[in-house]
Amino acid sequence: LPDSATLDGTVSDDGKPIPPGAVTTTWSQVSGPGTVTFGDASAVDTTASFSSIGIYVLRLTADDSELTTFDEVTIVAVDPQSISTMYLTFGGNGSVGGVSFNDEDNLYYDLVADSWLMHIQGGDIGLSTSGQEIDALHVMADGSVLLSLGSADSIPDVGTVGDADIVRFIPTSTGATTAGSYELYFDGEDVGLDGEDIDALWLAENGDLIISTRGSANVDGISVADEDLLVFTPTSLGQTTSGSWNMDFDGSDVDLLDGSNDEDSNGVSIDNAGAIYLTTRGPFSVTDASGDGADIFTCLPGSTGVNTSCTYSLFWDGSANGVAGEVINGFSFEASAPPPNQPPSVDAGTNQTVTLPDGVTLIGSASDDGLPNP
Repeated sequence: LPDSATLDGTVSDDGKPIPPGAVTTTWSQVSGPGTVTFGDASAVDTTASFSSIGIYVLRLTADDSELTTFDEVTIVAVDPQSISTMYLTFGGNGSVGGVSFNDEDNLYYDLVADSWLMHIQGGDIGLSTSGQEIDALHVMADGSVLLSLGSADSIPDVGTVGDADIVRFIPTSTGATTAGSYELYFDGEDVGLDGEDIDALWLAENGDLIISTRGSANVDGISVADEDLLVFTPTSLGQTTSGSWNMDFDGSDVDLLDGSNDEDSNGVSIDNAGAIYLTTRGPFSVTDASGDGADIFTCLPGSTGVNTSCTYSLFWDGSANGVAGEVINGFSFEASAPPPNQPPSVDAGTNQTVTLPDGVTLIGSASDDGLPNP
């Protein structure tokens, strides 16, 4: 936003009945959090503008006076912020963009500059146990990092943590020489995840945690498989964790069920418009998108929870970005700042001389960047 969407519809008919031998068309809003304004709601090809961010369903209806049919399209209206950088951790050791990494490290990738940097060097902060890996992560707004490990381990400041726990790393320095402190953020055993392995996590602005588990799990009477997402609403966090669970995303409803571990949801992020970004442990194939564990794909949800529906698309191709053959264990997004509001540009026209009592025609012009909106 504030850009509008170009709607490119197609309508055909058999020319019956006669009369009228003509078809009328209408665009309408089916759903969405705000108001949609159409450039010309009766034109097959038109534009649509949106009052607020979110996911909208628009309908094009054709009527030949006897019979009516329609088709729908999903539009995602996002805020002026865009995904400019990603933090990624991988399931193996490797090198990309001149940066060598291990599975306990976290890398920073600038999508605009196409450049890689070391963000968290796990060996510097006690994650050097043989075979240890970062299994899930989320970078918080204050720069601290939520981590879940691939196996139980003893880490500084906290002690032993399980693979169903989440710790918060608070850095004092990042990069090639990483330093900081830990605190326990989420105790999985307190809330029914004893024996489970968190392998994807995302923290919502309201404090809810979205997680996925490596295998099947059952919490609060909710049974989930490894392709599903749970949402945890906390009443307390840390050493004494409590709260409630709900199903957030049922992967089996939306093609993520291949009978093996390949389509295990292995990483998750959600943008301000509600689009869900996912990666899997291995190859995946869903409607309109396919790839492997190095790729990130997007679900534009029509609904979530126990009856999930999605429109899929591929967001990031790992093979095209230097990490072919790797498996993304976790990722987190950072948005670029919205463009600043610029003052309108005004031109009052050329200077003129007028002979009274004649008047003068003023020809001015003005333009603007469309901000603020609203």
